[in-house]
Amino acid sequence: NDGFTLSNTLYLEEHFGWSGLLAEANPKYADSLARRKHATIINKAIADETGFEQFTDAGLHGGLTKWLDALHACHTDQALRISVPCITLKQMFDEVRVPEVIDFFSVDVEGGELPIVRQLVQNERRVRCGCIEVNQRENDFDMMKGLLERSDYKIAWEGLTGHDIYFTDPKLCSGGL
Repeated sequence: NDGFTLSNTLYLEEHFGWSGLLAEANPKYADSLARRKHATIINKAIADETGFEQFTDAGLHGGLTKWLDALHACHTDQALRISVPCITLKQMFDEVRVPEVIDFFSVDVEGGELPIVRQLVQNERRVRCGCIEVNQRENDFDMMKGLLERSDYKIAWEGLTGHDIYFTDPKLCSGGL
């Protein structure tokens, strides 16, 4: 989104010296995201392949149209559709030289989380801990949980928020979350 509203990394950046990578496909947020002093910004969507995809411009509820969460249809059905550039997760990681161990990984793309998790578990990089929004999509939750567990990640705090999956790599995190 805009890099500030409901950001789960802004606090880390301002109070703990976090620096990282923020990906946001909606071009209307480019200027706002540029104000994030310690973040590298990628103005592209993460998709299965490089190219262009239709994006629904619905503010906090926007995302790649083909993956939108039906939970927010009242916000997205009549929203503007635009074409945005897309990149795979691996291409993005390689482009900005993301390290082999990622300390924190957060995915909140309004329904497109599953394809990103599929790419994450196929990537050689490992994540120390992460958070993935699922918004009570039980099928997506089950599939993502299975993908993560088969890739030796541990699900933490299962069901605690009702809309997020928290996970850790036990080999990289002593004591888990």
